[in-house]
Amino acid sequence: MVHAVKALFSALVGLFVLGCGSASKEAAGPCSGTGACPAGVCVAGRCRAADAPPAKTGGSRVVLVPRDLAVLTASGGEDGGTLPETVALGRQATGRAVLLLRFVSTWREDADIESAYFVMDTVDGAPQPEAPPVAEIARILSPWSSATTSWGRQPRLGLPESIGPLRVLPSVPLRLDVTPQVRAWAEHERDDHGLALLVDGSDPNGVLASTGLTKGLGPHLEVYLR
Repeated sequence: MVHAVKALFSALVGLFVLGCGSASKEAAGPCSGTGACPAGVCVAGRCRAADAPPAKTGGSRVVLVPRDLAVLTASGGEDGGTLPETVALGRQATGRAVLLLRFVSTWREDADIESAYFVMDTVDGAPQPEAPPVAEIARILSPWSSATTSWGRQPRLGLPESIGPLRVLPSVPLRLDVTPQVRAWAEHERDDHGLALLVDGSDPNGVLASTGLTKGLGPHLEVYLR
């Protein structure tokens, strides 16, 4: 009888530990790559279970292209009113890159956002970064227009949040998890002025990405609704 009770207790403890381990796979914070998620894998800048899909089945997918887009770099480059074909993100010679994007949602106010991703196409054949540059994202807090924005005349931004490294894979677009930021943006949509992608220039090559002028959609959001 005693042995049976001990065996039952051990089984219950094992189930409890297994359950905790499974829950830990869904860590919410941003990650930077291999080894950063002991209980899972780093996907699109966030820790996930190895078999977890980016979004559950049964929902709907919405693609949002920006209504306005400005590409600014610390090296001088183009002002926001002139959109270049490409932008070097994280390249040392380019310096800090700031992408200002204004979106208009197409879903109802009571929509339930399951997940959201910031997506950009990389340029085929461009040199690869020695180390993936880390991207940050921030809410834009004041009005702006690409026609009048420049490096020296930028809108006010909220506190930047890390959203992970820009990892380049063959024939795969850059994809970063921005679910918390899009949920917060949706909650403040009436007084919101968009999102800013920020990447410091610290790599010899950086990541060369398309702005959509000649290839693809350019920077956009993929939003999955329940």
